[in-house]
Amino acid sequence: MNLVVAAIILWHTVYLERAVYAMQEQGKSLDAVLLKHVAPIHWNHISLMGDYLWKQSKLVEKGEFRPLLAFSKL
Repeated sequence: MNLVVAAIILWHTVYLERAVYAMQEQGKSLDAVLLKHVAPIHWNHISLMGDYLWKQSKLVEKGEFRPLLAFSKL
C-alpha cells in the first residue's frame, strides 16, 4: 500500500509542477507562499479496490504527458 500511495503522490507532484509552469508561461501570477500549502495527496478520483478500464493515450505510448486541462479564472 505504501508503494501505491507513493506512486500517486509522485504522479500528482509531476502534474502539479507542469500546471504551475504552464500558468506562469501564460502570464498568470502565482503566490509562492500559497503553493507550499498545495498537497499532492488527493485521491478521491482513485479507487484502490475495483475494476479499472484503461484507455491508453497515444501521447503516453510515446512517453509524453497527457495535455493539461484548461485553466479557469484564478
